[in-house]
Amino acid sequence: MKKIIDFYKRFGPLPNYHIPEFHVVLCNLNYGGGSVIDDKKLLKEVIGTEKEFLKAQQVIYKMISANPGITIAEMAVNIGVSDRQVRKYIKRMTDMKFIVREGGRKNGIWKIIDGDYEDFFERI
Repeated sequence: MKKIIDFYKRFGPLPNYHIPEFHVVLCNLNYGGGSVIDDKKLLKEVIGTEKEFLKAQQVIYKMISANPGITIAEMAVNIGVSDRQVRKYIKRMTDMKFIVREGGRKNGIWKIIDGDYEDFFERI
């Protein structure tokens, strides 16, 4: 469900779902005036970017678990990407309510609030 919702957040209206019956309504992203995903290259790029984010998310979770006071610069060195890219990952994770920063910029700590975090590493 998370993958479907993340995909729809990027390209179209969010699906409607009702938990009691588990009824899901997915909108056709190709409906009306041209295809949203008509290029295989774009689709491969989206899938590649998503895999890259999931790998980075796993590493970020591990780093935060080990050291909640870790800085973005330290994360960038550990992951092997730029500070800017780590900021993008962090922004996406905070927007999705997976992590939150508590305290100030200098003395604050990261907190994992992802409800699925408990079994995250078993699923990967």
